[in-house]
Amino acid sequence: MVVIIAIARNLCHDQGQNGCIGILAPNMELNNRLRRIKIHSVPEATERKMDDQRVAEIVEIAKRCRRPIKKGSISVCIDDRLAHKFTKPIPTEQLQEVFVTSESESGPQIPGASAGVLVAVAECAPDEKSLDFDELNTITREAHVRAGFALGVHMDNHHDEVSDDKIFEMVERALEDPDNTDLPGCGYAGMLVNPENPLNLSARTHKFVRSLKLVPRMLAAGSRLVELEGHHAEPDNGALAIINNQEGTTLDHDALKAAGVKVYGFDPRAVEKIMNEAVEVLEARGETDWAENVRNKGAQVVTQHQRIAAVALTGREPVEIA
Repeated sequence: MVVIIAIARNLCHDQGQNGCIGILAPNMELNNRLRRIKIHSVPEATERKMDDQRVAEIVEIAKRCRRPIKKGSISVCIDDRLAHKFTKPIPTEQLQEVFVTSESESGPQIPGASAGVLVAVAECAPDEKSLDFDELNTITREAHVRAGFALGVHMDNHHDEVSDDKIFEMVERALEDPDNTDLPGCGYAGMLVNPENPLNLSARTHKFVRSLKLVPRMLAAGSRLVELEGHHAEPDNGALAIINNQEGTTLDHDALKAAGVKVYGFDPRAVEKIMNEAVEVLEARGETDWAENVRNKGAQVVTQHQRIAAVALTGREPVEIA
């Protein structure tokens, strides 16, 4: 039976709880509770569907709830949640530059945000190539900039359980010591390091991503950070994943919230744009074989990762809109 792992969304108190596996243990005072990932088989997930009429209604709402992607905006994850509204002032200039605090700053939705692009570029590296974080991050950053975007990653506030002061403390620690800091909430990062390898990464890439803390490392290397709040939509409460094929736009989650729906978004046209620029970056570095691999399958890798997450999160295949 094929197993798909959903993006981390629950805190399970019992390490042996059925249907959960531990991933990252954030270094915080929450009674040593562990972030978990629920797992569902494909048949189990796909049986959990909304009424077709409701799906059609949400799709029509999503078509009306799109906005242009601003130049220089931040790549964000496929998450259905909104950026956290801090109740306290962000205390330092460094943190003010790090946090993405409004929907208008958010750009294309990509699995894992910029981390998903970095992993796809790593997957395309020639067999003889050793994977190096600094090189991969540089290629990913240059491709983003050339495409008109900026690097982004995300964490969450443990479903509203973590105070603003604790969030600020965790992020400051990550900026200073990324190799020894865990940031909770990025389910894609959890999928990357899970020993079951739900994303079907190559052995080389899987070993590489398990050897470092990718989100803190990218943050310390210059990525912006979206702090998400609240709970995911799930198969039993109206979850739907939508692939937005309209170039230059992304779903407007403020508008979706106002319409009473939560949607996991994905912007493949933006991914293609970033990957096309990654090809140019690699060719300029003399990495012609690597560039050709990215040209042939870079965007495809990201799309495969989106589908795995979408089916596990929503219980059905993602829906495409023109």
